[in-house]
Amino acid sequence: MREIDDELRGMKRAKIEALGGYRRIIRITRYPLLLRRLLWRIGLQGSGRLRAKYFGTFSINSMVSRRVITTQSTTPITLSIFYGPIDRNGEMPLQIFFDHRVIDGSSVNRISLGIQAVLNCEIVAELNVDPTTSQANCFACADEVIE
Repeated sequence: MREIDDELRGMKRAKIEALGGYRRIIRITRYPLLLRRLLWRIGLQGSGRLRAKYFGTFSINSMVSRRVITTQSTTPITLSIFYGPIDRNGEMPLQIFFDHRVIDGSSVNRISLGIQAVLNCEIVAELNVDPTTSQANCFACADEVIE
């Protein structure tokens, strides 16, 4: 968790031109529309390795407003995860859109249970003042994911 956080902080502080992925996007946006579309088609449909390297295979997005409900998502990505704001009860809406041709619903269910376990256990343990009480809850969450 710390490594990912450090990586994201470094990317936030760096200039856009210093990050290879952003440099590539800036360079490609200068191409004419037809050439950009051709590159997108080759990257998304030509090779799984190109797609994973340059476009990714999943996305995580936050809902923009508390009153927004996403009912349909059209993306060239296999899996999209949307989350909303945390309410007063400590609950957070989570929606997962996936391409059923690529990933099975039971796999998505395991992914959602894993996310739930991390949010309810590991994140709570980091924020909790008394780590001894949160450790017991983490084992309970891990057992729920395994079942």
